[in-house]
Amino acid sequence: MKLFKDIRNGFEELLSMYPSYYSNVYEMLEILKAHGRLSDQLKTDIQQVFFNQFINEADSNAISEFERILNLNSSSKSLDERRRIVKACLTSSGQLSASMITDIIKAYTDADATITFEQEAYMVDFHTLTINAERGGGDVINISEVIKLISNKIPAHIFYNLTWNYEFSLAVETIFEVYNSDVPKCGLYACGQDIPF
Repeated sequence: MKLFKDIRNGFEELLSMYPSYYSNVYEMLEILKAHGRLSDQLKTDIQQVFFNQFINEADSNAISEFERILNLNSSSKSLDERRRIVKACLTSSGQLSASMITDIIKAYTDADATITFEQEAYMVDFHTLTINAERGGGDVINISEVIKLISNKIPAHIFYNLTWNYEFSLAVETIFEVYNSDVPKCGLYACGQDIPF
């Protein structure tokens, strides 16, 4: 979404507002070019401030500020992955629920997850939270980041299992060679006897 229409640059816009006889005055044209560059830069900066309000469009400086507020350290990762981590952290606010965990995983991986909370058969008061997630469409998905995000939200007394489903095609190829061996069969010749080949 753009705030400004991309019709003309700042110089052309300013020149259209002045009387036509200024178009032949060198000094005036240079002043308008300088102010046009300033207005173009101002338009770009205002557009970026607007984009910084949305995590998917935010630049590196805005994401760094989000990371500082959320106490995240992911500066070595790509900008897209940093955006996903911030979005996953901001998605999960409020009381812990299955939908919140699903939202965290969906914000980071763009994939759905199935959550179950079941009592273990061998212990009466012991429950296990099982999270079954799909791969999603992102280029790079760092599973350790997902585990860290979920671990920060799930209380320490709740034991959880995270499984990750990833479907991919696999091609198996067998390469073999046949060797002709002229070794005689065992037991046909006595020890020391010449073997005819």
